[in-house]
Amino acid sequence: MPVPVSIGTQGGVALTRDSDAPPFVRWIAHVLALNTWDSTRCSLLQGLVGTIAVATDSDQQRALITAAGGHIHVGGGESQPPKATIVLSLDSREVSERVPSTGQQDVISVGEVLMQPPLPDWENLTDSFWTLTRQVRGLPALSLQETSSGCRIRLGEGPGAPYEVHGSARELSRFLAGMRFFPEAVYAGDLQIRGTFSQFSTVSGASLKVMFDV
Repeated sequence: MPVPVSIGTQGGVALTRDSDAPPFVRWIAHVLALNTWDSTRCSLLQGLVGTIAVATDSDQQRALITAAGGHIHVGGGESQPPKATIVLSLDSREVSERVPSTGQQDVISVGEVLMQPPLPDWENLTDSFWTLTRQVRGLPALSLQETSSGCRIRLGEGPGAPYEVHGSARELSRFLAGMRFFPEAVYAGDLQIRGTFSQFSTVSGASLKVMFDV
């Protein structure tokens, strides 16, 4: 049986996940942890009781959220039938389908809300992103620019031009917080980049580190 690993305790909510969790389970645990930045979401987590399955719309990845008394555990097994199933699009990382069990509409409504945590402004996420990723081998300095306002923030120093990432405030926040995988946002046209393929690969690795706690 997998050993639980603590993700942290905040706002009266204790989060754990399986120690040998696959990437999708790790990411669901990360998304739930992002909710603890907000006091209203902490209240939702504290009141959540039962199990919610989270599945993907294009493959067999699946996570099981088990909640009771402010303790939330995310695993990959099916220890008990879930009260509801939420289906996520792997392209957008957003809810695409909801399948409540009979009489469990309230549970799935809470689960759906928790899959879209409120994020700080992207400018306030840059320090935490850089702290988590600055030791990634080969990571270049980054120049992040919000396309509407033109606001630009540089992370890191070094010779030569930084790797540029441009996007809306929402998409920059989702990338920096680990809500969306960097290449997915780039290929969808939600983030625009300027730099080398080697830099793109390294920034993609930094994105994985934030999303999956690796």
